[in-house]
Amino acid sequence: MKKRITALALACAMVLGTAALAAGTEKQISVTPMDMSINGQTVVPTKSNGEAAEVFAYDGATYVPLRYLSEL
Repeated sequence: MKKRITALALACAMVLGTAALAAGTEKQISVTPMDMSINGQTVVPTKSNGEAAEVFAYDGATYVPLRYLSEL
């Protein structure tokens, strides 16, 4: 019984500690918006609801919606 209580307390501490840590990691960044071109034609990636999805560059990496690329 004592081991179960200890395990439960440890599990709760880990879950609550992780949530508190994740809440403090928000950053303000500046990104460079980009246009995407495939075979010389400019394309606008869209989300599943039809809204335009953003393509941008940050810290030397280009971010493109994976869902859009998989549907090409």
